[in-house]
Amino acid sequence: ILTRAELEFADLRNVNMNLSDVRERVDFSEAKIPRAIFDNSNFAGATFAIANLQAATLNHAILTKANFYRADLEGAKFLSATLIEAFFLGAKLENVDFDGADLSKAT
Repeated sequence: ILTRAELEFADLRNVNMNLSDVRERVDFSEAKIPRAIFDNSNFAGATFAIANLQAATLNHAILTKANFYRADLEGAKFLSATLIEAFFLGAKLENVDFDGADLSKAT
């Protein structure tokens, strides 16, 4: 369980955070997290602004109100993820897989 973690600029390449649970907002702003595994995790309200999440997997993750402002999501997978009200302004979305994801009210 992560609570109010401040991981800005962290280098978390290839990290496996499968089944993680966030109780309060976590900040991954400008972090390097390519090829990370966030499957089946709860990161509701987390900030990934300007983060590098290339080829990361966030399958079945809860990402309600998550902030992906200007994040590099190239090749990321959000299969069946919950992205209600997620924010993607300026995000790099080439080859991102949102199959089965709930993007209700996402911008």
